[in-house]
Amino acid sequence: MEDFLTIYVAAYVISLMIFYFVIKSAVKNAIKETRNVENETDRLLKSILIKLGGNLPELTKIDNDLKNDFNIKKKVLNKKMTSDRTYNAKIKELEIEFAQKEYDLKSKL
Repeated sequence: MEDFLTIYVAAYVISLMIFYFVIKSAVKNAIKETRNVENETDRLLKSILIKLGGNLPELTKIDNDLKNDFNIKKKVLNKKMTSDRTYNAKIKELEIEFAQKEYDLKSKL
């Protein structure tokens, strides 16, 4: 009976360890993906400024407004994230919306 209990406890501890490492890996991947999105956002905003003619004060304000809008939507999305597939689809929608705003800005100039 003691052998069975020892094996049962050992199996339980091993399963907890596996669960811990799976969760740790998932969190690490989510953080990495968020950083990638932030870096991509910064790169897109910088490219908009360069295409529109440099660091003019009004363009800097537009840059900050777009960046804030994108970050707010991304935070809301992170709270509502249900799966990686849904998250990636929503990020693509935000990128399309962002590209549309970039096009609108170009057409105004």
